[in-house]
Amino acid sequence: TSGQCLESLEKAKQCGARTILDVITLHNDDFQAAMQQGARRFSVPPIQHPLLTKRIEQEYEKADLLRVMSTPARNTFLARGFSPSRVFVAAPPVDLPDIPENRPEPDPFIISYVGLLEPAKGFHLLID
Repeated sequence: TSGQCLESLEKAKQCGARTILDVITLHNDDFQAAMQQGARRFSVPPIQHPLLTKRIEQEYEKADLLRVMSTPARNTFLARGFSPSRVFVAAPPVDLPDIPENRPEPDPFIISYVGLLEPAKGFHLLID
């Protein structure tokens, strides 16, 4: 996953392997712009350190291929000049019939959130 594998990419390349970077967000510039917006909304500092930004950019360049989860995510890379042959969409497999429908009782209606309390996790969308 991007931001976590620069050394692995470098070692794989040294061994002559082709590499695929799994990018689970938009291009980092677009992702960070969205996170900045969320951070301003909640008056919290941005979550990504500049060194991590640099590392992600190095991983983008080092990888032979970039796997993204959607066409809009792919488009954020193409808009920055990445070759269409380097960026491919492989959406996560979700079989909706395997997910049971939950029909909560009308009263009391309780929502539970498990995750980091940061805008990137979208907890505010749950509240809205």
